Amino acid sequence: MPNQDNYRYQNILVVIDPTESNQPALERALASAELDVQPTVHLFIGVDLSNFDDQVNNPKLYKHTDELSAMLRPLEERNIAYTAEVCWASPWQEAIIVAAREHNVDFILVPDYSGDKSPASGRERIFQRFSDTRWALVRNSPCPVFFVRPNPVRKRSVILAAVKTQTVESQYEKLNDKIISRGKWLASLYNADFHVVNAYPDSLNYPDRGQLRRFTNMDATKVHVKLGNPEDVIASTAREVDADIVVVGTLARKGMLAAVRGNTSEKAFNKLSQDIFTVTG
Repeated sequence: MPNQDNYRYQNILVVIDPTESNQPALERALASAELDVQPTVHLFIGVDLSNFDDQVNNPKLYKHTDELSAMLRPLEERNIAYTAEVCWASPWQEAIIVAAREHNVDFILVPDYSGDKSPASGRERIFQRFSDTRWALVRNSPCPVFFVRPNPVRKRSVILAAVKTQTVESQYEKLNDKIISRGKWLASLYNADFHVVNAYPDSLNYPDRGQLRRFTNMDATKVHVKLGNPEDVIASTAREVDADIVVVGTLARKGMLAAVRGNTSEKAFNKLSQDIFTVTG
């Protein structure tokens, strides 16, 4: 299992969508001021144009300096060190990856408004599912990507990690190690409770519960093994334990495989309302 001591929370990239009035990624970064370790924040201000109405008559395309100043003011009031850049490059996800590498960040905080039809959103969104650009970001990022939903900020009390242990493929075993290690690290960072969920589709694929407990080194009450489609099991367990963050994993893909959609992690994204921390194997 990876060494948690190698994980850092010192330098984070926070993606800002200037067309939105609600900035959940920035709100989560501001909440970090309450932690013992306060990171340096680099703000990446840019629009995912592949998922946005860029017609000139869209009022969300215009942002005044006083609005930007108001956005940055809470960082200054909390004495959080930060830098900022404005980027209009396309593709959006590649520009974020360039910024992440340039600033050597520990992870990336990204707002995810998919499926938001609330009155505060101002319009029904043109994308209702997790977009291709966000998957490209997850699979090519040099560090974990933390997707933040526009939910009220609250204390990080419960972390849920989703694994699949009924496999003998080494790449998945390594991914499971990363998911558990990252989940425990997040739980330690936020002083939160930690749970693990493992779904199985039928009796032929039932995971070894004892092995899973030994693998996670956790109390049986915190290890959830359930029958059902993984995405449904993950979502229902997240509600059951009242999770604030769900840790999921996906394998990095190149070439033609990068276009393959429909894996468990993607389906889980569309079922979950919690913030999602992604780990790539």
